[in-house]
Amino acid sequence: MALGVALALGGCAPTITAEDQEISMRQVDLANSLRLEGNAPAALERLEVALRHDPDNPDAHLLLAFIHASRQDYPTAERSARRGVQILVVRQIGGARLAEARNLLGGILMNLGRHDEAVEVLRAAAVDPYNQAPHLAWYNLAMAESAAGRPDEALTALTESVRLRANFCDGFYGMGQLLYQQERLAESEAALSRALVADPTCASSPAMQGAYRLRGEVRTRLGRSGEATADFERCIELGPESEEGVRCQAVLDGAPASAG
Repeated sequence: MALGVALALGGCAPTITAEDQEISMRQVDLANSLRLEGNAPAALERLEVALRHDPDNPDAHLLLAFIHASRQDYPTAERSARRGVQILVVRQIGGARLAEARNLLGGILMNLGRHDEAVEVLRAAAVDPYNQAPHLAWYNLAMAESAAGRPDEALTALTESVRLRANFCDGFYGMGQLLYQQERLAESEAALSRALVADPTCASSPAMQGAYRLRGEVRTRLGRSGEATADFERCIELGPESEEGVRCQAVLDGAPASAG
């Protein structure tokens, strides 16, 4: 999260001095350091101090939102994130800060199950030319579109995400999942295969267990049992005790397994 000094909002609010702004930002920096150390309660205390000195410090509101979201307190996180975004918009502070803030708010709305609202916010982040990680914004937009029941729009967003970052394993994995749900098996297998080779780290990442498992399911349905077995075995190698590892072992043991 980008942290920087911002001007106070105008209107009838109490006058915020330059000293207040400086103190507020120092408290935000301290809060961020405490968060990184894993001390969220102390970080929240520092942010309270920051907002006492400058109630319209957008970075304080956004860091509050991030911490509350990390603690799964999404209603509180939404209020802070919305306030942070509002301040940035009113002050015409764009660039990466606004894109990141919208991405944060969109993720919070997703966790609240308000997918259509999330789509609107995440699309604004995705098309922002100053977004420093647009492939992630398009990926998040795809997840929101999918959750809202619009798989075609989700595929379009994922296609853009991997166009922007050709080694984005998660983007190809998401495409494979959506294509499988649409019974486009050959295309699903191609996307999952790309997910596992797009970056040198993908093939050995435990995060890609599901890609191996799903490709095994696809290959089973395509009548390629030998390749499917190899996928299930590789899935297990990456973590036999994980949920995906257990699912892959169940397939090899002959138990029914569901794909997805």
